Amino acid sequence: MKVNRETRGKLLLFFLIIFFMSCENDNFLETINNEHNFQHYPYTISESENNKTVYFKIPDTGQSTVFERGDDASYTGYPNPINLVVQDNIYGKDDIVWDQVTGLVWTKCTAIENKKMDVHDNCAGIDEIYNWEEALSLCNDLSYAGENDWRLPAVSELFSIVDFGYKAPAIDPNAFPNTQGETGTEGKYWTSIKSKDFNLDLRWRLNFNSIDGPETLDPLFFLNLAFPDEYLYVRCVRGPE
Repeated sequence: MKVNRETRGKLLLFFLIIFFMSCENDNFLETINNEHNFQHYPYTISESENNKTVYFKIPDTGQSTVFERGDDASYTGYPNPINLVVQDNIYGKDDIVWDQVTGLVWTKCTAIENKKMDVHDNCAGIDEIYNWEEALSLCNDLSYAGENDWRLPAVSELFSIVDFGYKAPAIDPNAFPNTQGETGTEGKYWTSIKSKDFNLDLRWRLNFNSIDGPETLDPLFFLNLAFPDEYLYVRCVRGPE
């Protein structure tokens, strides 16, 4: 899967930063196994100590504009076209989104007050913000759509539903209506992953409104770190199925 040169450079820089910041003592495999989502997918670690790579199924990026021949937009729908199936009113009014590529099942809406999920089909409820511990327990204790194994998503799980075909927020509004991150607002959501970077107690978060300039999405700034006592939005995940 290819992206344009500028985006490719920024993504390479981003993942290099994550690699060197998260892999103390060169124990990359242990880092991978400690993150929820990598346990669900088959992965391959190369034999070389200097070249350790993880492979797992990811959806297309949603990039639709061709900046260079051969970038991701040149191969829309290949190899893993985005395929989100919305299922409304499961076990009452509960709504979910099933990602047919990753197999992950998402709450359609963002969490609202009292550690509950919005059950409006258009997600028109008033979203609430939570600190990290509250977000973690909200998802772990959630009984929704007939299931009880919900969790706060890992970094790459949440990043898998970012859709570069949309801006502010960068997510499919047909599948995830009223996600936070409209123009002029921040759409910061918690992930479950801890970080000890800079010798600080930090958590990874994702901002669905990451705009570099008036119209351009900048992938480098989608993911960043936050202190666990900050208050951000919550969407839960389970699976894959």
